[in-house]
Amino acid sequence: MALLGDLQTRVDAIVQDTDGRIPDTQRDLFISDALRELSKEYPNEKIAELQGTGARQYDLSSLISDWTLDFSQVLIVALLSDSSEVRYEPGDWRLLRSPSSEVLEFLKGAPGANDTFRIRYTTLWTVDELPSFLEMPCCLLASSFYCRALASFFGQTSDPTIAADVVNYRDRSERFARRASELKEEYRRLIEPLQATRGLGIGEWDITPSWRRSFLIHGGRER
Repeated sequence: MALLGDLQTRVDAIVQDTDGRIPDTQRDLFISDALRELSKEYPNEKIAELQGTGARQYDLSSLISDWTLDFSQVLIVALLSDSSEVRYEPGDWRLLRSPSSEVLEFLKGAPGANDTFRIRYTTLWTVDELPSFLEMPCCLLASSFYCRALASFFGQTSDPTIAADVVNYRDRSERFARRASELKEEYRRLIEPLQATRGLGIGEWDITPSWRRSFLIHGGRER
């Protein structure tokens, strides 16, 4: 589990904006942006267990607290019993999206009123759920955004009136732009092997609960 202060310290150490051109609040926004971008490429996968009602439709945006509209996806749906689980085929259900809700609709074999069904879904990473192996990719990406902002700052600054200052600002703009690209490449070198490794196990209930990852379990049961 990451701490915001640790991420802030790492980003500051990578960028080294000793002049304080970018306020800390903006740096924190870069971290938030990095978490969202990271979530697109390596989503936070969770499991929820929901109680059936006999209906065909279930509003996941209201039943699952961290379901994120226009982002979250359903990966697996399975019906549970005391001794077994029956996984639904992709054609047995669909996700209906609207501007205000996202509803899981069963096309075949809807859970009965006494049934429990399990959903594996994706959502956004938050700072307190970020596992240690994703901390550096997040910091590299946030630092890339930070350097891009510094490149823009120095590139647009027209305040210096001395020619040497103008040249210095242009040089710093180009340097931060290069650094932003380098950091993005470092991020890609870290995240791509992780994506490949996860892809080998996709489709299984292979998420292990731990203090590093928060699970949303409905019905008061803990696995």
